[in-house]
Amino acid sequence: MGQNRHTKVVKHFDSCSTLQDFRRKRELGVLFSRYYFVSLPDMKVLVDSFVPYVAEVLAPYAEVVVADGRWLTPSDVADIHALVVRTRTRCDEKLLGGAEKLKFVGTATIGYDHIDQPYLASRGVSFTSAAGCNSRAVLQWVAAVLAHLSAKQG
Repeated sequence: MGQNRHTKVVKHFDSCSTLQDFRRKRELGVLFSRYYFVSLPDMKVLVDSFVPYVAEVLAPYAEVVVADGRWLTPSDVADIHALVVRTRTRCDEKLLGGAEKLKFVGTATIGYDHIDQPYLASRGVSFTSAAGCNSRAVLQWVAAVLAHLSAKQG
C-alpha cells in the first residue's frame, strides 16, 4: 500500500477552547465536515458508491473502499474504522455488531432514521448527518415557485 497516509476522527471542533487552539489543531491535520482528522496508519473507510466525491477527498488520508450501500453485509464492515452511507443502508447492530474498529458513521443525508443512534452511542461510535446540506436548493426552489406564481398571477 506504500506511504499512503491515513486518518482517524479525533476531536469535534467544539473542543477547541480558543482561536489559537483551533489554529494549532488545524496545522496538525485536515478539516473535514465538523470533525478533525490527524494522520494515523491503517485507517479504512467504507463509502457508499452513491456518495459523490467523498472517496476522492479521503483517498490521500485513508484506505477507501467504495461499495453499494444497499448490499452491505457484516463481513463488508468488519474491519472498517469509518462508514459513510445514505438512507438505503440500515446502520444497526445487525450490520455493525462485528465492526470492532468502527469509530465513526456519517450519513450523506439530512435524515437519520436509518441509523440506530442509541446503539452507536452505546459503542462510543461518533455519528453525524448532513443536516442543512440542501438548504440552498430549497431556497432556490421556493424562489422559483414564487417567481412563477408572481408572473402567472400578475
